Formats: sequence, C-alpha cells, structure tokens
Amino acid sequence: MDLTEFIGFLSQPEDFSCTKFKEKTLRGLFRREGIGVIRMRRIKKIMNATEVAEYLGLHRETVYLYAKRGEIPAFKIGYNWRFNKKSIDKWLEEKEKHNLENKNKPNK
Repeated sequence: MDLTEFIGFLSQPEDFSCTKFKEKTLRGLFRREGIGVIRMRRIKKIMNATEVAEYLGLHRETVYLYAKRGEIPAFKIGYNWRFNKKSIDKWLEEKEKHNLENKNKPNK
C-alpha cells in the first residue's frame, strides 16, 4: 500500500481494530518514506483510577481513597470509579491556585 492508497483508506468508516491497523500502516509508510514515526493516540475523556493515578503520579489506592472521600471529582458506574479528564484538570488548577494563594499569605 502506498501513501495515496492509504489516504483513500483513511476516509472509510472505522472501528477500534481498524484504527489500530491504520496507525500501524501509517507508521510503516512514514518510516519507509523517511518522514519519521508519529503517535496517533486518542485523548481519553473518561479515565479509570489506574489512568488517573498514572496521570497524577499517585498510587491507585490513593486515587480510590480521594474519590471515596469526595476530595477528587469522580463518579461511579456500577462498582467502578470513573474520572472526567476535564474535571481532573480543573481540579488541579484550583488546587494550584489555592496553594499559591496560601503561599502568598503572611505567616502569623
């Protein structure tokens, strides 16, 4: 498959396995053409506790504890905790802002 054939293939409807195939094919084509390797990762909007732990650099059990206490924005689907990435990012910004405000307050 050359680059023009692949571009036509990109316009076809896709499912997850098709996306993986497209990514591998595109990497191979780019490598062969000397363009370099690219990464085609979808940004997840909803994450599980393991992904949030990795994202925040925390232990997974700490993420669960924060979720149970209501200290981090989270919701449950069945028995599983889920986290909206936008809410996590907003929460991080608020924590950072709060910490900066407290740092700038004079000590009594």
